[in-house]
Amino acid sequence: MAKTKSTATTNQFIGTPPKNLDDHIFYGMTLDDEQKTFRDALYDESVRIVFCNAVAGTGKTTIATMVGNILTGYRLYEGMIYIACPTREAKIGFLPGTYEEKTDPYFEPFYQACLKANIQINTAINQKSIINQKEGCGYIDCVTHLYMRGLNYENKYIILDESQNFTLEELKLILTRFHDSCKVVVLGHTGQVDISDRTNNNGFSRYIDHFKGDARCAVCTLSKNYRGWISSHADSIQ
Repeated sequence: MAKTKSTATTNQFIGTPPKNLDDHIFYGMTLDDEQKTFRDALYDESVRIVFCNAVAGTGKTTIATMVGNILTGYRLYEGMIYIACPTREAKIGFLPGTYEEKTDPYFEPFYQACLKANIQINTAINQKSIINQKEGCGYIDCVTHLYMRGLNYENKYIILDESQNFTLEELKLILTRFHDSCKVVVLGHTGQVDISDRTNNNGFSRYIDHFKGDARCAVCTLSKNYRGWISSHADSIQ
């Protein structure tokens, strides 16, 4: 992998990035075969977009965050963007506080993943500190899918979480913001869709079908719930 110039300052790894992560300690995690396939697709520079359809408790957000931290640490991307999808019932405009205070609860899964990846959220995430925003010393931005119209992203590692709850129109708006220099990770669970028209307007399922078969795209599946029996049994109901 060739290095690229990055403006991030709080996530710097020394040396040349490994060719693959087979022998990488990977934050002490032990991965099953499906998780390894997902990890390797994220790290593969020839793959520009990765879809992951995963049941609850598979570690999809954590693995995506860890790989992103490695890639940005070696300056292969100029930071990470985490995009959350608020629930269908969310009325962000009516909540008290600043935009950051209104949207912060939707970033909690990513904050938990950051802690497992030894990422200090108060210094790494721009929205967590005025100093980070002013000085540009953070390397992570957390945003919702709102206000995406007209934005332009280049050379970023991008995670779209809970993507099963994006409509086709919303996901189209988001995906058309990214240059080919980005690595795009689209996470979701087709078993937990909050959209009323699950069949015709589910952007996650529609875009998996739209992209699959292209060599620049990987479609991964994670099927083992590591939270335990309660979570797994609850998720399996039809």
